[in-house]
Amino acid sequence: MSMNNSDQGKRNLPHRSAQTILGHDIPKARLTGAGWFWGAVYLGLPVILLGNLLDFLFQWTLGWCIGFWCIV
Repeated sequence: MSMNNSDQGKRNLPHRSAQTILGHDIPKARLTGAGWFWGAVYLGLPVILLGNLLDFLFQWTLGWCIGFWCIV
């Protein structure tokens, strides 16, 4: 039996174009607005905090600013 057949794993799966429950069409799973928000917080907040911390440390030790938030 050859493992190179591209549709071998898909042979036994039923093909569903649209799922209906009690006559209502159910859309595919998607990321909601709250999901996008929490993803941005989870990924963006550490980057912003670490970037600002590094900027502050460089400005405090070397005397020059390399980031957006420079102390005057």
